[in-house]
Amino acid sequence: MPPLPTYGKRPVVLLTTPATCTNIALHNLYPGEIDLVISGPNHGRNSSAAFAMSSGTIGAALAGALSVPIEGPPSQASLHVHNMPSIAVSYGVVTRPVPEGCMEMAADIAVEVCRRLFEDWGWEDAEHKRPVQLYSVNIPLVPEHLAPENRRVCFTTLYRNTYGKLFEETDKITNDVYNPTQHRGPQPERHDGQLRFEFKPSFQKILNPDPKDVPKGTDAWAFQNGYTSVTPLRAAYGEVGAEGSGFGDKSDIGLFWDLLCLVDGVQDVTLEHEDEVEPEREQGQAELSGVGPNTSGLAIDEHGLDDELEEREHASGKVAEDGADAEPARVLDEEVQRHLRQVFQDRDDELDAGDIVQEIEELDAAEMQRGQLPERTNCNEG
Repeated sequence: MPPLPTYGKRPVVLLTTPATCTNIALHNLYPGEIDLVISGPNHGRNSSAAFAMSSGTIGAALAGALSVPIEGPPSQASLHVHNMPSIAVSYGVVTRPVPEGCMEMAADIAVEVCRRLFEDWGWEDAEHKRPVQLYSVNIPLVPEHLAPENRRVCFTTLYRNTYGKLFEETDKITNDVYNPTQHRGPQPERHDGQLRFEFKPSFQKILNPDPKDVPKGTDAWAFQNGYTSVTPLRAAYGEVGAEGSGFGDKSDIGLFWDLLCLVDGVQDVTLEHEDEVEPEREQGQAELSGVGPNTSGLAIDEHGLDDELEEREHASGKVAEDGADAEPARVLDEEVQRHLRQVFQDRDDELDAGDIVQEIEELDAAEMQRGQLPERTNCNEG
């Protein structure tokens, strides 16, 4: 492979995703030469989970955080073995067109925030062992908040919200390829009766949530109150803490599971944990001692499973009395379980979209045979 050309300091344009741009820049174009990844500015806010989880701008910063270790130039050691400082910058557009002067003032704030962060990068922990992986910065494009005498910046957490329906059914024909360099102006609508789904979200509630529903200190709260928000993030899905490691109602087994194969009665199947938990056995009974906080032992035998669970539910007040409304139990159908087991067991790494469509059609055909699914027109034809 011939050596890559010398790129110097001029910009390079890559026609790919933001995250791919980051990785190529760090490892292929400028290996070991980049000290800070800045993604953006995105012209649209990326505050709150609904926007952040689908943001290409934050995705590019995530890619920077995940790109370590980065090899340095041939004669130098890498400066980024454990951490690649990455910042995603987003501008929260409130009115269109953007008021005059907003972009210049927002740029001043963005540069200053990035400078302060880079020069005094934060830590995830009090012991200063894990540096923050990335920051998401959101700047509201509101003239009075951007004015030098009114600028306010604060560290925030990510506001947890949801976005609901995003697509509308349509039979309108749209261009298959979007080319931003070819503006063709308004095009006449064409329809062919083929079912399609058009991205047409309704973001009113997300963009303007009721202030009383937005916790103070979140990025959405900061945006509502004219602050530039700086949200430290991890390049990982937000794991639930230890208090979320457990079942909803039926049992309290602690951290370690005792796998029970419910075929022809309960059979004794146990998990072994080295230096962790050693199940104590008694005749006709397998008992798993509680591990973790607030945990009691759960005794299981072939005939006493239902009685044990019912007794525990009554003791915790989670079983409705006769005549009282109770939420119906959620049950995963046995046929679905068998199918999932087969899928998990036989899934081919080379599976493509055609295989998935065929599998769905086979399931639909089986449902129609049992009269559980109405006949429908195949939307993939034509």
